[in-house]
Amino acid sequence: MRFLFFKKNRTLQILCCLFFLVFLLVFYQVFFLIYPSIKTEIAVLATIEDNVDAYGYIIKKETVVSSDDVNKGVMIFELKNGQRVSKGGLIASVYNTVEDAIAKKKIKDINIEIEKLKLFNKSKISFASDPNEVSKQIFNVIRFISNDVDNFRHQEITFKKEALIEFLNERQIILGKTQNFNDRILELKKRRQTLKDSCKEAVKACIRSTEAGSFIDHLDGYENVFNFESIAFLTPEDLNSVTPQNKFNSKNIIGKIVDDLSWYIAFNINSDDVTKFAAGMNFNILIPMITSQKIPVEVVSINQKDKNSLATIVCSCDYMNTELINLRQEKLSICLNSYSGIKIPKIALHKEVARKQENCKEVSKKATGVFTLRGNELIFKEVVITYVGHDYVICNQNPDPKDVSLENTIKAYDKIVTEGCDLWDGKIIK
Repeated sequence: MRFLFFKKNRTLQILCCLFFLVFLLVFYQVFFLIYPSIKTEIAVLATIEDNVDAYGYIIKKETVVSSDDVNKGVMIFELKNGQRVSKGGLIASVYNTVEDAIAKKKIKDINIEIEKLKLFNKSKISFASDPNEVSKQIFNVIRFISNDVDNFRHQEITFKKEALIEFLNERQIILGKTQNFNDRILELKKRRQTLKDSCKEAVKACIRSTEAGSFIDHLDGYENVFNFESIAFLTPEDLNSVTPQNKFNSKNIIGKIVDDLSWYIAFNINSDDVTKFAAGMNFNILIPMITSQKIPVEVVSINQKDKNSLATIVCSCDYMNTELINLRQEKLSICLNSYSGIKIPKIALHKEVARKQENCKEVSKKATGVFTLRGNELIFKEVVITYVGHDYVICNQNPDPKDVSLENTIKAYDKIVTEGCDLWDGKIIK
């Protein structure tokens, strides 16, 4: 009965059809809201570096320091590890007893502290300085020291301890807890004199440097493994066969002097990457596990048996710091070039026929570009690719008009289409 009533009632039929059409329309809108016909992303500016990874050797001119005076008493270094020394400069002193050596070390530390306190007395620190800023510096240094303790970087702790003392002294002056450090300086001078009186004839011998450079208080076995005069002729076989030597076992050895004015980095590279290098070429090398600072180098030589074999690249460098002075064999990231521009996924690229007026004639050319969405309209924009990565490209942000076929070129922050079907210039996306 109800079915017959529905069949005979034409108004009800029309209402049901309208309701069904409205439902389909709403469903269509919701479906394409959740699952749009295209996907887009913003074109962003990026800088990409063309890097080659390799393991390399840091080769320095090194002079082993030894002296028979080492065995005459108790030796104390007068230099910090990595500190520069001139030719004939004092490296270490040998004392009669342990007590004398400790006293001389304390005298040296007292002299350093006195000089720092004198500088604080002469400085322009005033009550107007912000104690909160100094407190922040103090907490930062404490945090760094804690991190060094966790990572067993004991030498770094010594340097940061000195910085911590300086900040604490500065805070004392700012807060008005002390006007100067004259009393402390006087106390240190008295203590220094007492120590001097206890060890007047303590020094038995002085060990001096025969070369100028940076002093390192240990050897690693690679000293003079490479002939420094023939480094330019190193081969892949030479680098692959290098092993540390045990020829420096003498008890008279106290360290080495590293010539830090000029040194070399040598590494092997596969045949596919050799063409990226040339003699005289300049680029930067990064040692990721050691420092974030890029090291400028110049290619001295490229040694390769044949075009399908490994090659040895030898580079020279005249930049040195305390982080690099101890390095030997390290993982290198070789920064050959950098490219800046607009980064675009490869899947967004399309080839379209572009028409351009040349010599009063319309010429058709194939142009590489991307579809961009402006409002609800698709606009095809040409790109000029400067670098091709694994799944992206870098495009010139301001290409030369001679290099393009279209007036429209990609710009930073354009909304580019990365997924979609049946795309064409001027298409309206509903």
